[in-house]
Amino acid sequence: MMRRIHKGRAAGFTLIELLIVVAIIAILAAIAVPNFLEAQVRSKVSRVVGDMRSIAVGLEAYCSDNGKYPPMAANGAYVDWTDRLKPLTSPVAYLSSYSIFKDIFNNDTLSDWNQTAYLNLERIYVYRDKKSMEEWPGQEAAVRSVWYNPDSILNGTTWQLISYGPDRNFESNNDWDINTLYDTTNGTRSRGDIIRVGP
Repeated sequence: MMRRIHKGRAAGFTLIELLIVVAIIAILAAIAVPNFLEAQVRSKVSRVVGDMRSIAVGLEAYCSDNGKYPPMAANGAYVDWTDRLKPLTSPVAYLSSYSIFKDIFNNDTLSDWNQTAYLNLERIYVYRDKKSMEEWPGQEAAVRSVWYNPDSILNGTTWQLISYGPDRNFESNNDWDINTLYDTTNGTRSRGDIIRVGP
């Protein structure tokens, strides 16, 4: 680009030219940054779906060998969230790494119940099994409302895995109905949990 010559000296860019360049850069950034963030969220969702698929395979293999799924309650007490899926890694390694259980969307900052006892726990997928719920005293109504309710996504299933989803908030206390499911067609930041049930 040739510079204009004024009285024997090279003139710089005018203020208008600089403002135009800044405006063009700002427009390009406004287009690129949201697309980049969307791509990040989509890749994280894909990872969660893949993790859940692997865990589901491990759960079914465990059930095939033991005749039951890993319990979420034992010895008269609920098993901590971080320990419920550990039977898939030892003594038999149905899954090779415990790191696959970590929910990348779970930052434990938005849910009220996470502000207390669970604040410092490892951020893992929520796992529940129906048999433990059925055998737990006082849970009959809760089990009927979610595992046998025709409008519930748990109807006819035996276990449940939950990721907090891109909104990073735990929605699934609302009877686990269709409204608590994350749906990419509503935008990658839409509310709802990523849920897998089985078998």
